[in-house]
Amino acid sequence: MGLFKALFFPTPATDTQITQHVKTRHDRFFNKRYSGINNFRLDNAYNSYFEDAKETDIHSVSSQAKLKNYDVEVWIGYAFDSTDPETNFDAEGGGYCRFAKVDEHWYMLNLL
Repeated sequence: MGLFKALFFPTPATDTQITQHVKTRHDRFFNKRYSGINNFRLDNAYNSYFEDAKETDIHSVSSQAKLKNYDVEVWIGYAFDSTDPETNFDAEGGGYCRFAKVDEHWYMLNLL
């Protein structure tokens, strides 16, 4: 029975605040500015190479490098054609994937 014991943590947040928080989290992960991925391609505009990632001025790179103890990070840019879910018109999406070299092996740090 101990495995099914309910946990309760009192919170000073109102129902409205909790609803807004859940909506914000949902929208962050499920509402995108595009629908579908077509014609996926690499985009050199976003490529970056950090040989000494721990000492770079870019905080997101240096903090991850220190936390996970690696020195080399590479960003590979990508782009793709899609559809805007609000207007149903053609759209383009894109970004970059981050890779780190840890113990002579490459690992992806983020997803598309």
